[in-house]
Amino acid sequence: MTLIYRFFANGTYYTQPDFAKLMSDSMGDGYVKGVQNELAVSATDPTTMSVTVGLGRGYIQGYSFDVVDTEYPVAISAADSNNPRIDRIIARVSVTAEMNISLLALSGVPSATPSAPELTRTSETYDISLAQVYVGAGVTSITTDNITDERDNLLVCGVAGAKHNFTNSVYVPVDVSLIASG
Repeated sequence: MTLIYRFFANGTYYTQPDFAKLMSDSMGDGYVKGVQNELAVSATDPTTMSVTVGLGRGYIQGYSFDVVDTEYPVAISAADSNNPRIDRIIARVSVTAEMNISLLALSGVPSATPSAPELTRTSETYDISLAQVYVGAGVTSITTDNITDERDNLLVCGVAGAKHNFTNSVYVPVDVSLIASG
């Protein structure tokens, strides 16, 4: 049997994955409510074939990221001339060679009945989706009406914060003076 303990200041060496596990167990994945614009995805002004991710903070598998100073631009690939598609604006953590978090458009497949592309969720690469973008056939710009917010969808993003909910717990105060010693 092995007991593992962490985060004592005794010279023990801890790795980034050790800390990420702690954060993942505590914070969960998603955006952080109340921080700037909460990573909201918007059309550019003037409209172009790109969107912006607003200022804010997010967590993915225990790793954090912030969009600071100015909105983060994300380019959308050229539209198919015959069929629409649905793209996703994602935050992706890579813990292999890249060791980073990136914001990017995940392109869907053009189709008469398009669907959003699947997210990657492996131990090396993990995506959360901030928004879906409908890319109509032959369009040359993305408008606000083309963007569907996915941040509050727990299946693809969600709100990062304390993962543990104590609403089903009951605290009963104990009057220690009533406890018999012995």
